[in-house]
Amino acid sequence: MGETRSATGGGWVRTRAAVWLARAFALAGLCGLVVYGVGRVMTDSTHWSQYLWWGPAIWLVGGAWACWAVSALAGRVALRPGGVMLRPVLLTGCVVALLWMLLAEWGMHRAVLGPREQPRERTLRVLHWNQSGGYRMSDSAEIIAREDADFVAIVNARFDRFRRETVGAMAGKVPGETELRLDGRVTALTEPGHFFSIGMTLVSSRERILRAGLVNLPAVDGVRDDWRTAGDTGFILWLEIEPGERFASLGRPLVVWVVDLPSDPALWRRDIMRTARQAVEDWERPALVCDERGRWRAAGDPVRVPRPDIAIGDYNTVRGSSSLRMLVPGMEDAFNQSGWGRARSWREGHSSAMVNRLLRLADWHIDLTKVGPHWRATGYRLIRPRTGPHKVQVADLILRD
Repeated sequence: MGETRSATGGGWVRTRAAVWLARAFALAGLCGLVVYGVGRVMTDSTHWSQYLWWGPAIWLVGGAWACWAVSALAGRVALRPGGVMLRPVLLTGCVVALLWMLLAEWGMHRAVLGPREQPRERTLRVLHWNQSGGYRMSDSAEIIAREDADFVAIVNARFDRFRRETVGAMAGKVPGETELRLDGRVTALTEPGHFFSIGMTLVSSRERILRAGLVNLPAVDGVRDDWRTAGDTGFILWLEIEPGERFASLGRPLVVWVVDLPSDPALWRRDIMRTARQAVEDWERPALVCDERGRWRAAGDPVRVPRPDIAIGDYNTVRGSSSLRMLVPGMEDAFNQSGWGRARSWREGHSSAMVNRLLRLADWHIDLTKVGPHWRATGYRLIRPRTGPHKVQVADLILRD
């Protein structure tokens, strides 16, 4: 009797449960691939599709492979066919999705076939770091000194002693004989026009900044009152910079935008980009110009926002989003030209260890460097600081021939 019950139980598992599992996991894997594919095709062209687009590739593609493995194992155990028609389709989809993730999203082919490294004297190195959500950014000065960037933009720099160290490191790139007051009580021996500070944003340039302007963005409809975006609607800071001898062939000032856009995930990114674009087009004010004492004052007739050569910052939407073309049309992403790897520039911490493990597999690349048609990226890196959810982005650019 014991042997009969055992055989009966085993028969139920192999004729029913295993068949059901094989079909269910094959169907679940296909659903995951549909989410992945629809998200990649539509990106944030609609409000609902942006959440599919934000679905991490490793979660969806890795989950589809896991579903295929479970379905195949259950299918071998089952005495009756289960998921026989679905598994080949799932396997094909998994292979295609994996190749897309490795090549189109991670750009792994550029690790071998990417652009050759150029001599430092030929490149314009730009650095951006959003210090939002970070405390005691003690390695700011160390990173700035080590990277030796020609243009540095630090956003959301807190008013503490580390900010003073950061300002000192940024100003030290252009030594001078005049002691200038740069930021609050911070002074340094430097030349005027190479450091710009407004609120929690710090900018330094090896070449002189000729003029600048700040476009504060209006609030986007639908922002939640309890979200930080309700009081911080974002901005675009534009700067015109002397090209210097290295890039004199540009024939005009270099234009850089420093971008910081709203972060509320409930907002449709196309609405944000549309609002930002309209704010840029409507902006017409006297530009800020630096005097010989290092003070920035509005001067001259009203001007329009110039078209950028480089637009660097925290866009709060992931690389490849269709909405980005609304704000910076005709510009390419520096990562797509020279970067490779997972490229996750932001990861929020969580109190749950399990959730943190899942977040380590999420690649949200929202801190971006957009490059205009006159420039080409030959290097792109993300540096993980000691604290804070945002990584530092560093791009090396050259003028196209």
